[in-house]
Amino acid sequence: MRRISFAIFFMVSLSVFSQKAVVLQHNGIATVFSSANPLADAYTASVSGDTIYLPGGVFPGLVLNRRLTIFGTGHYPDSTTATGVSNVASIDFQAGSDKTNIQGLNLGGISFQYNIRIDSVVIARCNAGSLYFNGENNPATNCQGILIFQNVIGDFVLTHSSGIRVFNNIISSLHEMGTN
Repeated sequence: MRRISFAIFFMVSLSVFSQKAVVLQHNGIATVFSSANPLADAYTASVSGDTIYLPGGVFPGLVLNRRLTIFGTGHYPDSTTATGVSNVASIDFQAGSDKTNIQGLNLGGISFQYNIRIDSVVIARCNAGSLYFNGENNPATNCQGILIFQNVIGDFVLTHSSGIRVFNNIISSLHEMGTN
């Protein structure tokens, strides 16, 4: 009987610890989410100023409309062999996502909402298939104070953008349309 109880306990423990666990840090308190979509659950529970920590794994896209800091495990195989890569389908910056900081993610794409001014975003040490700044010829709605460094970027599109600092990146393709 003891062997059966131990075996059941061991199997339940393995299934609990093998799930992806996303951690939300809010006012010094960490909350762990390990549901079917833990990133979406952590985002829903977050408020501006919170930090989300992602483990290795695959996560659906995220639409940001608040200030967050999001840390992944990185995207280089030599650094992520134990944890795996934090793969996020996409991040779409919307109004209210000013002062967001994302680091260490492998992303399908990053985009900034068309014709909305989003300021002071940091994108660092990520791998993004595409990065789009969608603007029009209106300085009042152009993104400002964006810092992009130490990333690997596939398709980089700047449309009517200004005040974007880009350095120490690997960029495959750059398209500039009406930038300052």
